[in-house]
Amino acid sequence: RRRRTAARLVVFHDGENCYLSNARDLDAGTLVKRTVERITAVCGLRGPPSVVDWLMFLPKNEPERIRHHPTDAAVEALLNAGVTYVRVGSKSGAVDTALKDAVARFSRRERALAGSTLVAILSGDRDFAGDLR
Repeated sequence: RRRRTAARLVVFHDGENCYLSNARDLDAGTLVKRTVERITAVCGLRGPPSVVDWLMFLPKNEPERIRHHPTDAAVEALLNAGVTYVRVGSKSGAVDTALKDAVARFSRRERALAGSTLVAILSGDRDFAGDLR
């Protein structure tokens, strides 16, 4: 089987249903690096992409109220590791709606680069799987 390459990896992360950690000592750099390595391996890529854009969708971060939200320190560590925190509204389904809309916009805008771009969606639910096909 021929191994592929991707110049760019774009991760759309449902931070509400696929949470990372709320540990104060989160090593976000290692977490991001290992996740990218795993995506690369699962997709059979020849090597890591040269550009990684990671978008984490989450409503207002409230770790003291919502157990699975990352601590402020964890969010800061993720930001320092290159993750973009996309803050969405607090209505039910807001994360899924924002993530679906972002993927659709990205797909339209970046169509010309489809051959060199790998898109990964990290989520713990299937709410939007049908819409993404």
